[in-house]
Amino acid sequence: MDRVAALLPPLAPQLAADFPEIENSVRLFKAQDVAESAILEYENNRFTEDDFYFVDPSIFEIFTFPLKTGNPESVLASPWSIVMTPEIARKYFGNDNPIGKIIKLNDEYEFTVTGILEDIPKNTQIQCPIMAGTATMELIDSELLNSWGHIGLPYNYLLVNNDFSPEEFEQKLPEFLSRHIPGPMAKMTTLIVQPLSDIYLHSNLKMELQPTGSIQYVYLFTALAIAILLIACINFMNLATARSAHRSIEVGMRKTLGANRSQLIKQFLGESIFLSLSATALAFALFEILRQRFAVYLEKDLILNYGQNLWIFPALTGLAIFVGILAGSYPAFFLSRFQAIDSIKGALKGSSRSVFRKILVVFQYVISVLLIISTIIIYKQIHFIKHKDLGFDKNFTLTIPLKERPLQMQYNSLKNALSQVPGVQNVSGGFNYPGSSRIMKMGTRPEGLQSDDPVIMQIVGTDYGYLDALGAELILGRDFSREFASDASEAFIINQAAVNQIGWDNPIGKKFSLPDMRQRGAFIDGEIIGVVRDFHMRSLRENIEPLLIQINPMMISSIILRIQPNNISETLDAIEKTWSSIVPGTAFEYSFIDEKFGEYYRAEEKLGQLLSIFSVLAIFVACLGLFGLASFTTEQRTKEIGIRKVMGASVRSILFLLSKEFLKWVVISNIIAWPMAWFLMNRWLQNFAYHTDIQMWIFGLSLIISFAIAVLTVIYQALKAATSNPVESLRYE
Repeated sequence: MDRVAALLPPLAPQLAADFPEIENSVRLFKAQDVAESAILEYENNRFTEDDFYFVDPSIFEIFTFPLKTGNPESVLASPWSIVMTPEIARKYFGNDNPIGKIIKLNDEYEFTVTGILEDIPKNTQIQCPIMAGTATMELIDSELLNSWGHIGLPYNYLLVNNDFSPEEFEQKLPEFLSRHIPGPMAKMTTLIVQPLSDIYLHSNLKMELQPTGSIQYVYLFTALAIAILLIACINFMNLATARSAHRSIEVGMRKTLGANRSQLIKQFLGESIFLSLSATALAFALFEILRQRFAVYLEKDLILNYGQNLWIFPALTGLAIFVGILAGSYPAFFLSRFQAIDSIKGALKGSSRSVFRKILVVFQYVISVLLIISTIIIYKQIHFIKHKDLGFDKNFTLTIPLKERPLQMQYNSLKNALSQVPGVQNVSGGFNYPGSSRIMKMGTRPEGLQSDDPVIMQIVGTDYGYLDALGAELILGRDFSREFASDASEAFIINQAAVNQIGWDNPIGKKFSLPDMRQRGAFIDGEIIGVVRDFHMRSLRENIEPLLIQINPMMISSIILRIQPNNISETLDAIEKTWSSIVPGTAFEYSFIDEKFGEYYRAEEKLGQLLSIFSVLAIFVACLGLFGLASFTTEQRTKEIGIRKVMGASVRSILFLLSKEFLKWVVISNIIAWPMAWFLMNRWLQNFAYHTDIQMWIFGLSLIISFAIAVLTVIYQALKAATSNPVESLRYE
């Protein structure tokens, strides 16, 4: 069942009328849904406006949309009034005063500019730079404004009082629906409420007003940042203790001159805090330098108003001090505990087998292995969704939107002309297509249905040749044909998912009824003539749903073309010339269906890329820690190495001796990380209805990669110790 953000046009005002805890309400209708397209024109300026909305005048009472010009109580009260932001006004009217100007919608409706909005901040989900009132919508399509039968519009917002309880309110909604929605639709509809502040990061609804983010990704990258910061702190500890012998004389001299242990601890912590504060300042500068590039990469505006968020600076300073203390605590207490005579002699007896340091190294490599496995699985899933058979030929299939009603009226002329273009294999049209954002669902009544509840199916109105244009495969029956006059109005093709849901053994010839959109309360009766193999209409995150295809020229809003793979650029040029000859002056827009599907997974691709960067960074920082520990261990075992060489040990045996302990901790890290990685990535893959498997070779590859990194990290110190002069080693003390 779809969970959508917009539904039921009369919902918000009726809720406000029925429930005293609701103080006010407002609805937002996309202009494209009301007037089929949203093309505004003033003199020679003509643009398609995606963010044009019909709204209730109460929008100025509920939201803080201040007006530069106009009275919020009356600016949208009269029909054919329109308000816009200064940016939109300049686009159409230049530097002229827009108030009182007449602007046309779709070459049909004339609006008078009655107000100018302040610029709308970019960090709000409600982007409505152009607004007209629902009083105008009543004149354009009163049935759409007042019908309970439309799902997918409008966006409903409620202003509630302080005593409002979402849980108690939602319990009242089923009874509310049964009072206002006739028939079984009330039982199939569930209403929920969500706070406006939760929509961007916490909403899992489809068809939101603007693209949303994901709180899971916020948690993920926050956890990664903390993990890498901890790894850096651990490495600071290990590297500082590895350098202990070089600072031993300094420690001894300070103690000889009267410094006590607390003073030394303060000194070392002060050094650590200074480094942390310096790194924070450098990181802040780098962030400001790279912020715009990062915003372009993420395709999001990174808005940060420091004047309104002064807490950031003391918070960063506090974090830097905390990190400095955390990173410097162990070396400070370690270096300050030795006696002055031992420090001057350089005889610091720190154990090379320190359990604490081994735990720190294991922790670093657990994080690194987690990132390696996660990155591999994400890229494996991306490869899976890009190469999975979608049930139709997504390659070399393109769509041309018919945004305006005049264009839709020219469909047959365009289709006939485009079918003659060299390189074009098939031409058809449809209300929607795979990858399209358009969705239409209805409650249908198949023959033999035992329940009173209708079967909800996605409806696709098409022209002849739709399946051929997509390269979809019929597995039973036949396609629509002009040779059968009844196919134009009384024939349906369904997919395998519909057959399975209904439970038919042989669907061909079965009777079927669905609501007639041209006549309220009427039904279209027909029969099933074919079954098409399941194909994906939407992202692989979603299961394939029951689908019904019918011939319906009135619903066609896109042309679908399948072209030959050779000479694509020449074919596109020829298509554009043909388009211009039929509808001169209308912009030629097209998109390939494979690109549409690629947009579904852009977030996953960016996640994989960012995880790759985090993985490299985490591994690099972990290698620094391992290098420091190898340096410390080698330094502590210098005398042992010298004795072994005098006794005849080979360079290879010493290399093995110094490396095997580190490799043992790498193996332990993998064993700890594997179940954690499996659990986390299995949870992530559940976001997709169709996903790849987590296979054992991924864990084996992570072990090989981490092994190779560890060997390359410690080999320098091990080789240096193994090839050194044993005389120098034995004179170590």
